[in-house]
Amino acid sequence: MPVFGRYSITYSIIPIPILTMLMMTLMPPFSYAFLHMLKDIGCIVFNIYIWIFYGLSTISWITVKDFVRINRYKKMGFFNGEGEFRKELLNIILWKGIYYSYVLILPLIMVPLPAEVIMLAFFSMHFITGICISIIFQTAHVMPDTVFPQPNEKGIIANDWAVHQLVTTTNYAPRRRFFSWLIGGLNFQIEHHLFPNVCHIHYQKISEIVSETAREFGMPYHVKKSFIIAFCDHIRMLRQLGRASSRI
Repeated sequence: MPVFGRYSITYSIIPIPILTMLMMTLMPPFSYAFLHMLKDIGCIVFNIYIWIFYGLSTISWITVKDFVRINRYKKMGFFNGEGEFRKELLNIILWKGIYYSYVLILPLIMVPLPAEVIMLAFFSMHFITGICISIIFQTAHVMPDTVFPQPNEKGIIANDWAVHQLVTTTNYAPRRRFFSWLIGGLNFQIEHHLFPNVCHIHYQKISEIVSETAREFGMPYHVKKSFIIAFCDHIRMLRQLGRASSRI
């Protein structure tokens, strides 16, 4: 299976640039490399700094992430038409300008509060959002049960695409209908990956078919009974990464 940089195609094998590595720490091999610089501080620092970067994740999205990815896609040959790359780049700049205009600039002009209060509210909004989103996604991927396969020198992963989704992803709280509705079905991450064009309201029923099929063919199907259990397992995984980093 070839390595692509798009979320819906693969997960946990993306060649992460340094900024994304610092922001998300999605994969143990990369976290080990970065934490080598912090080995004298060790596990305690890891368990603290990771939450800071979780909170900063959406700041990355609204600033540099789109530019990093579009540049990567260009190098991968996704833009073949004349002026296609320039058009997409201008489109990103335009929409970011619109976003900053109504979320930040207009409040600075119209809201009768000091600028520093508005700026603090803006960054607080993104920090809280970053932590919430990161917890939802990380508890589905950075877990003790999931694996982190690495491509060979040709950029090829041993498993095919569907198997990769099963071995690198975990579902949680499959019976919590309100919770599933609240987070848009993202607790069914396996189905979210396998069927990106299917509405999340069908994930629960689809998950029963996927789990039965996985068992039939001897494939793993990771699922946690509740979000709390998944979150605690994620914390344990972070501690494992921290302990591993202190041994580097």
